[in-house]
Amino acid sequence: MHWFIAPHLDDAVLSCGGLIRQLVAQGVPVMVQTVMAGDPPERWPITALVAELHARWAAGEHPAPPPRRH
Repeated sequence: MHWFIAPHLDDAVLSCGGLIRQLVAQGVPVMVQTVMAGDPPERWPITALVAELHARWAAGEHPAPPPRRH
């Protein structure tokens, strides 16, 4: 088992994505754990910039999937 601890949602894939892919292709179990992410409050304000980026990326109002609970 290889365990990657990332401070933010994209850090492990951006810094170790190639290694993660190689390990998975070899059948090695991989776990990526993000420690500095969470769901914002339901009434978190959507700024003009955020609305523009969500529209540009066709990401929807809440583009981040909910965290998986184990």
